[in-house]
Amino acid sequence: MKTSVFAFAAFFFASVALFAQENKTNENLTYSNITELGIAVASPQGISIEATSVHGFSVKKTHHWGLGVGFGGIFTKQNEMIHMPIFLNYRLNFKPEQKHSPLLNISVGGIYIKDGNGFYSAIRMGYRIWKFSFSSGVSFMAVNWTKKEPDYQYPYDIKTKKINSNMFGFTIKAGFTF
Repeated sequence: MKTSVFAFAAFFFASVALFAQENKTNENLTYSNITELGIAVASPQGISIEATSVHGFSVKKTHHWGLGVGFGGIFTKQNEMIHMPIFLNYRLNFKPEQKHSPLLNISVGGIYIKDGNGFYSAIRMGYRIWKFSFSSGVSFMAVNWTKKEPDYQYPYDIKTKKINSNMFGFTIKAGFTF
């Protein structure tokens, strides 16, 4: 499963780069890379720090589609976990012809954590100033743990004695576009 995801990601990045190079004269379709760093206040009682990079293409500098990969950590009272999201991303610049523009950023995909994997999503509104962007919104992760016995390595709820498999948070991100 993981090998096929990485093979698909490599094929996607190579295809987008070649396609964008062939269309250098066409300003309607260009290669785009968006790199962001963010922090989220995550439930249950923790924070998440994440860096993401989205490679894809832009149509008339308004619509950006791409495949993203990230790396981050989730820190709760009981533990810390490293996570890696792989997701599809859509970004809409409302006024692409201007240096200042509001934007909408939507991500949907999968997340990989030691001893588990699951669903990753985020929706954020923000503002772009030239090549820099600032956005905030909500994120949601649902993890299917492969380990059967809970311990304090995972986001463990002491009251219910269950592993918390859903994490929801308010996100703030800052980034730049190539």
